[in-house]
Amino acid sequence: MGSRRAALAAALVVALIAAAESSAARERASEAPPPVVEGDGYKGATLTCTTTAPAAAPAVAWLRDGTPIEGTASPTYVVAGADVGHQLACTMTLSEGGVSSTATSAPLPIHLVATAIADRTAPVQRGPTLVFRGRVAADGPTAAGTVALVSVGRVRSVVVSRVSTDGSGGYELSRTIRALVPGRLSYRIDFTPTDPELHAQVEQEMALKAISPLAYPFARSRAERPVVFADGVVPFWSDGARCAVGCRPAGAVDGWPLKPFHEQHGLRAALNERRLSGSHVGIDIMTSLRQPIYAVQSGYARILHSGDSNARVRVGNYIYWHVNLRVHTGEYVHAYDTLLGYSFRWMRHLHLSEVAGGDSDYLNPLRPGGRVLVPWTDVEPPVIGRPSVAANGTVVVQAFDPQSFTPRISYETPVLAPAALAYRVFDARGAALTPLEWALRGSHWIPNGYASVFYAPQAHSPGFFCFARRVVCKPVWTYRLAGGLAPALPVYAMHGRVRLTVYAWDWAGNVRARDIWLQR
Repeated sequence: MGSRRAALAAALVVALIAAAESSAARERASEAPPPVVEGDGYKGATLTCTTTAPAAAPAVAWLRDGTPIEGTASPTYVVAGADVGHQLACTMTLSEGGVSSTATSAPLPIHLVATAIADRTAPVQRGPTLVFRGRVAADGPTAAGTVALVSVGRVRSVVVSRVSTDGSGGYELSRTIRALVPGRLSYRIDFTPTDPELHAQVEQEMALKAISPLAYPFARSRAERPVVFADGVVPFWSDGARCAVGCRPAGAVDGWPLKPFHEQHGLRAALNERRLSGSHVGIDIMTSLRQPIYAVQSGYARILHSGDSNARVRVGNYIYWHVNLRVHTGEYVHAYDTLLGYSFRWMRHLHLSEVAGGDSDYLNPLRPGGRVLVPWTDVEPPVIGRPSVAANGTVVVQAFDPQSFTPRISYETPVLAPAALAYRVFDARGAALTPLEWALRGSHWIPNGYASVFYAPQAHSPGFFCFARRVVCKPVWTYRLAGGLAPALPVYAMHGRVRLTVYAWDWAGNVRARDIWLQR
């Protein structure tokens, strides 16, 4: 009986000890700190569930908004796209002395990486090409995506340029605005991420001031407009005259008389521009110092003048002026192969004339269907100043032709004189009161004696010495719009409310209009 009591007492002691140890284990588990989630809260980041509790191989599980994520038993977890916009947490189950206890970490919000546009665009720029630079900054991985330039208008906004960010999130966009009117322009930069689950979209309003190129004699005005059907204009070369179009020289080969032969070269003067002698008899092509000159048409050379800077040679239908000659009369010249000579160092251009027969039967080298200078494009329309109307019905106006291809050699590519000018008078309802009256029509060379008729006295080219010494050379192209080659305004245009519209064409056929209301 005594031994049985002793056994029961021993068993009771063991049970009490076990209960005490279990209670102590539960107390230690309850006092253990909860796990902590370490890592960045965005897609692609690796999170780690850690604890400071002394336990061996705790069991780990990951939760999304408090709900277990299937198949996650590792202490590390790679944030997925499905986690963005939610909260992640981890649980650890600790076992000690046969007692298990589960603790949950504080939740970690998963969000898009914040982005911001660090714009570095120059606030004042010369047109017509505007450049926008900057960087998409990100509070995390480098921003990757597309940056769009949006032109912000009063009625609607339009995406005008788009580019992908580089390896550092940087971007550079450009926009060329033909017929740009100087002033303040409003834009928006939009960033669209490549991975919309990683980076946030962002946009930023911006503005810049656009000003005219240095070579412009005066700024383009908002009073200019495109022509419409009611204007009734026609191409300036459609006059029916011989070789106004077509008449391509036999055997001529497309290209330029300068290397590289099959790339466009800059022009600094065109047909019929004002000179001391009268009207310019061809076009001037910009050259570098002592640049080799070649023919665009094969034939026998004929020296027309030699010994000074006006040296010139005719080959086929073309005359090459201001050439330090390396050929002689009677020598056969192969197009793009035989060296005619070199441009003079101080001239910095080649004058090219095209003739139909005699040496003074000058044609327009840029005429449609007969032009050999290829490639050549010009998409920048002319600029028209405000007309000045005198009481006797005469009108003068300034105009010039910017070029869309503007290489710089030793000076800025200058503007040209317009190819043609005309006017028409309309009544207040828009009905035409006069035909299209041509003040200048450059389908052919206009003889020297007429230059003072369609040019006003103050008109002049920049001059040889300007191009030789300065970077920017501006002409003054002032024309007798009415009262020169075109008749003065009729008497009925000087009374009542009528609209005078000025039209200007460039050598590529681009045309612009400018209206002025007359009320006497």
